[in-house]
Amino acid sequence: MYSGEVGGRRGFALFSRPNSSLSPAGRILVFGSLAVITVAISLGFAVHGAWPVIPFAGLECLGLYIACRWLKRQISVQQSRIQNLSGEV
Repeated sequence: MYSGEVGGRRGFALFSRPNSSLSPAGRILVFGSLAVITVAISLGFAVHGAWPVIPFAGLECLGLYIACRWLKRQISVQQSRIQNLSGEV
């Protein structure tokens, strides 16, 4: 929150953004570990003859990657509201 002169008038500005409890390094660690587990399980099935599982594991990793990118973009969203002390917005 900022309090002081806003546009030549006395007032305050309120800025809000989502809570980011997972750091970028943590997000990479979670994505990497889930991708490794998925690929390991699919390779285990492929070794026993169920090779059609591999493309679905790739799609799962792609979906997880897209979700991580969307989450990264949503964290940077910020809202602001400027309120003058006279009551005008």
